[in-house]
Amino acid sequence: MEVTTDPAEVWLNFIYTPNLIIGTVMILLIIFGLAYPALKALHGNWRSWVLAPGVINVPLTWFQTRHKWPYMLLCFATALTMMLPTIYFEAANDERMRQLWWTLPIFWGPWLAGIVSFLWWPLRATPRWNRDWERRREDESRAIPFTDEEIAAFEAMPADSSLRRRRLRNVRACRLYASGRQNAFVPPWKDRQDQDMTES
Repeated sequence: MEVTTDPAEVWLNFIYTPNLIIGTVMILLIIFGLAYPALKALHGNWRSWVLAPGVINVPLTWFQTRHKWPYMLLCFATALTMMLPTIYFEAANDERMRQLWWTLPIFWGPWLAGIVSFLWWPLRATPRWNRDWERRREDESRAIPFTDEEIAAFEAMPADSSLRRRRLRNVRACRLYASGRQNAFVPPWKDRQDQDMTES
């Protein structure tokens, strides 16, 4: 088959090829499933994950003990995003470009970064709030990744604010983990009951 250079024809080839549509939808769903929790964790509203006990404890001292799963998920989400142009080349019947794309560093680089992130991730490539917490933790082993100023700002929010409840719930989880708890999950209804009792 001849290579299709007209984007309109490529689009028609795409929409009339169910396999391409299904493949694209599946890749997009996986990308969302990987990127959403990673970005949520790195944004800074949810920070208790940095204190949570590791699911897998590797008994090698040269492995970083810092959690690296958000970076790993983000690398793999980026790697899958880099697969999307191959679907375009498939719809355009351009096998040469599809094969070439698989060999470019822009394609395999994120996969390599994802594998490396399983073992190591540079501190300077973490969010600012995480770097600040790491520095505070050097002097205070039970420091949590929220500053006193941030906590005061959360407490100053309207009492009926759902954002206030979520953030203070996360502060509480951080404190529980920092105190040595293995599980800091508090059901939202229990958290609301405790808050109502405190305010009354």
